[in-house]
Amino acid sequence: MYSNYVDSCNETASLGKAVDLVQNNNIIAFIGPACSDDVEVVGRLASYKGIPLLTGLGDVVSGERSTYSTLIRTSYDLWDEARAILAFLSHLKWHHFGLIYRYGDVYYQTLADQLVNLLGDDEYSRKFFCECKESYVRDANKTILTDLVQVIDRMTKCARMIIGGEMDVRAMMKIAHQKKMTHSGEYAFIHTELIEGEATANTSWAGGAESDETKQTLKEAYQALLIVSLNQPPGDFYKNFSDEVKQRAFKSYNYTYNEEMVNYFTASFHDSVLLLCRALHDYHNMSDSQSTDGPLIDGRQLVARMKNVSFSGISGDVTIDSDGDRIADYALLDQTDQESGHFNVVMRYFGATKQYVGVAPIHWPNGKKPVDLPECGFDASKCPELPFWDILTASLLTILVFLLAIAILIYRKVKLESALTNMSWRVRWEDITFPDNVGISALSRLSISSQMSNKGMETDWVCWVPNEHRQSLSIDWSPKTNSQILTGFYKGNLVAIKRLPQKRIELTRDILLELKVSKDRFMFIHESLRLFALNN
Repeated sequence: MYSNYVDSCNETASLGKAVDLVQNNNIIAFIGPACSDDVEVVGRLASYKGIPLLTGLGDVVSGERSTYSTLIRTSYDLWDEARAILAFLSHLKWHHFGLIYRYGDVYYQTLADQLVNLLGDDEYSRKFFCECKESYVRDANKTILTDLVQVIDRMTKCARMIIGGEMDVRAMMKIAHQKKMTHSGEYAFIHTELIEGEATANTSWAGGAESDETKQTLKEAYQALLIVSLNQPPGDFYKNFSDEVKQRAFKSYNYTYNEEMVNYFTASFHDSVLLLCRALHDYHNMSDSQSTDGPLIDGRQLVARMKNVSFSGISGDVTIDSDGDRIADYALLDQTDQESGHFNVVMRYFGATKQYVGVAPIHWPNGKKPVDLPECGFDASKCPELPFWDILTASLLTILVFLLAIAILIYRKVKLESALTNMSWRVRWEDITFPDNVGISALSRLSISSQMSNKGMETDWVCWVPNEHRQSLSIDWSPKTNSQILTGFYKGNLVAIKRLPQKRIELTRDILLELKVSKDRFMFIHESLRLFALNN
């Protein structure tokens, strides 16, 4: 049996029709209604009577879910959609967000409340943070009465990811673009659409009476917008179902669909019938009752067979949880075609398995994905601008340090050149003293084969002085075996004397630099060498 009522939602009419069906017929289950308010009143009746109520919509019901004990929803509910939004945020590594919603709107205000309530659960409380929550008011003529400019201003100081709603999103995006928020790559805007087909065809930027230039600007602004919608299964299976529904609607009810394909909720109602048939089949297989008098089936047992089940439906894989609500799948859409301004699916999220499937890359304005927490904070309070005098002082200090560094480098250069020209290491022959009547006793008793052989000093160490000084020393200058060396005193230190084979030594800068390095190194080597270097 079926009963229709007026086209618009009407709680009184839906409840009256439901009562008529219960009184005049042996009702096994209700399929419908669709409107949330209607589902509430009929759902209470069905719960009281123990009659299953299956609906392809009814996303918002007030009060405790247990109040509607026989309600089965095969589309989605707002609690489930709120979880999906947080799932997309998590996948994009965004954990701080702000909310803008229309006050008094059943869908958007309830969705905002559900998001905030979810943050109280242990699963989400430490992972997500709603930094700010703003609402606006619209009158019956759809004129926005709230100053959205101030609303957006407040949002910029507390959030980067903004979840806004309904067709008013166009006004929000226009303001955001004027504030240079849409093309900077620092902000993301998320909007929700129930039906994927409507999200794909979202060209609300083209509406209004503005000039073509303004609409083009808005189209560019929409590049910062992401849309979350229910997932519509792709492929010919859904298309064939859609074509069949359209044909039957026109033939039987003279109704013409204006949509390219029938929406998700039409398919969900069809899946409600499939679920009921599965439950009935299962019930009859398990029941021995063949009675034809009174109710054929215990409605509450039938409801139990429709919970915690999964099956393949027209609207995709259907999973019903323990409350009797579907765990739905969702799609994330982005303006992938910047030329036409159309949105397309870039990612799908399957709620039952919590899996993500990428479809296409997301186009980020300015080529970068907005970060979750800006380095300087939402309001730049972590990077305060320095006063003028602080900037001036810092600049002068920087210049001073730079000049000081240059002065040190110049000083070191001058000091090096001075050290290279210092000839204090040179020893004049006249400065070497010998004892009177120098003879063999004046020769060092040091063995060449011991200490000096290790330093390459075996050759030409004995019996040599400049020719002009040979007469002043009573020494036999004839060649002898190299067993002893000639020694003298320089500044009180005993020194050995050796003849160099070169007639002339050109003291180039490289040689002077090598001598300086050697002298500096000798300061840290053997004591005798250190004393030698110090006295030279």
